Amino acid sequence: MADTTAGLIRRLGLRRPDLAGWSMGGMIAQSMLVRHPALVRRAALLATAPGDGYLAQPDPAAIGSLTTGDPSALLSLLFGSAAPASATADYVTDLAKRKGFMPTTTGEWRAQQAAACAVWLGGRDRDGDGIATLRLPVLVAGGREDPLLPIGNQIHIAQTIPRAVWVAYPGAAHGFFVQEAADFAPRLLRFLR
Repeated sequence: MADTTAGLIRRLGLRRPDLAGWSMGGMIAQSMLVRHPALVRRAALLATAPGDGYLAQPDPAAIGSLTTGDPSALLSLLFGSAAPASATADYVTDLAKRKGFMPTTTGEWRAQQAAACAVWLGGRDRDGDGIATLRLPVLVAGGREDPLLPIGNQIHIAQTIPRAVWVAYPGAAHGFFVQEAADFAPRLLRFLR
């Protein structure tokens, strides 16, 4: 997937674009940065985990939510205690407006995603240790109440990547960047300048 992303950047003729990856996308982004470091100018890794074998363990119930594919269980992972009561409904309303919106995926897709994540999270992907060699500016961020990829993962990534910038949001979970958009979006834009 990292090579596919790099191929897309080349095919589109982009010159050192910025890259952001959330959750599994953050794992793919880390692999891409290791494999193709000259392709990206700056990167943001959001609510993700390292691939070097270190893992702050997820809540078993959160993992269960992923495997069932139940949309309401998945949505329960996104917002923390500081989110307004309407956060989930507002998020779903926004998603439903998008062309081609699908509320869940097939069991086969979930199984493939879980298998790919297991290799990365277990430190069995050759790119996992490579983030310590990165020299580009990287922003690492997460929610302190993330049950799926706990904040300890982002702390480890930020400590491993030289000069990484780290930010955490109390009262936020896996979807911290949606819940805390008023603070995070401007922060991200400043970082990308």
